[in-house]
Amino acid sequence: MKRLKEKKYLIYIVLYAFLFFCVLYKPNYMITKPGGIDNVKKSYTIDNENKIDGSINITYVSSIKPNLIYYWYAKLRHYEITKINDYAPNGLDNEEKVDTLLYISSVNNAIYNAYKYAGKDIEIKNEKVYVDYNINEDSDLKDGDLLLEINDKKINSYDEISSMLNEINDDYVKVKYERDNKIKTTKVKLIKTPIRNYLGVKIIDIFDYETSPHIDFRIKDDVAGPSGGAMMTLSIYASLLDNDITHGLKIAGSGTIDREGNIGPIGGIDYKIKSALKSHVDVFFVPKYFNYAEVLDLDIDLKDMQVIPVESFEDIIEYLENLDK
Repeated sequence: MKRLKEKKYLIYIVLYAFLFFCVLYKPNYMITKPGGIDNVKKSYTIDNENKIDGSINITYVSSIKPNLIYYWYAKLRHYEITKINDYAPNGLDNEEKVDTLLYISSVNNAIYNAYKYAGKDIEIKNEKVYVDYNINEDSDLKDGDLLLEINDKKINSYDEISSMLNEINDDYVKVKYERDNKIKTTKVKLIKTPIRNYLGVKIIDIFDYETSPHIDFRIKDDVAGPSGGAMMTLSIYASLLDNDITHGLKIAGSGTIDREGNIGPIGGIDYKIKSALKSHVDVFFVPKYFNYAEVLDLDIDLKDMQVIPVESFEDIIEYLENLDK
């Protein structure tokens, strides 16, 4: 009898230990799963802003590093599972840093475009230029580096970099940059074409601004990446107008936006479409190139939701203004 009790206790101990292991152990993967939608208006206030009857929403996906239990749950749900090294080649901390920079840059571009298209005053100040990612094998620059100087000349803006590089005849340039709060220098071999010279890095530009009317945009700690740019632009733009461009509709979408107002492709469009349908969205704006074709290939009943492909912010304005006609 005593041996049976001891055996029973041993089984309990093993089971508890196994459960403890499954909860604490995190395999070397990232899970991307459906997120939801979020009303952009909750993120900012504008002096004397226009009130709208509809809503303008970003759509998002969630990414997490799972424990063993959630990993197997994700497999059963057919969520996207990616090895850490593929998801974040330079490490998760650096990936999060770059995604935060991309989010802040997206907010900047959204505010700039909204004010420009609404005919309101905005002045760009204190521009900073970061590395998004590096494709130049002859360069020590890494994602998230803050670029300071090229050949001892201070970088004041993103636009200055092209002209600075095109003036250089040498094969290599000296680049001063900041990484982890330390100032460093490196030599970078230029990528030369008949048209212009390149550093071989994709750039993130971030800036301060002064606007009239004043806007207070609250940067969120739990948001990352640039895919909300188009909808942030539309929401701010709608708040600057005298009329209600939403027509009382529940609007959502996804797409990056650059300073010229171009709408760029995003990831996770299948999850975002599903989130929009679940939230009963009326109109969903999607980048025309890459993502719209993905939507058409989805085996999903879109019901009454209108999916509108767009190339630029002007396309979004034109569609909503034509609803009046």
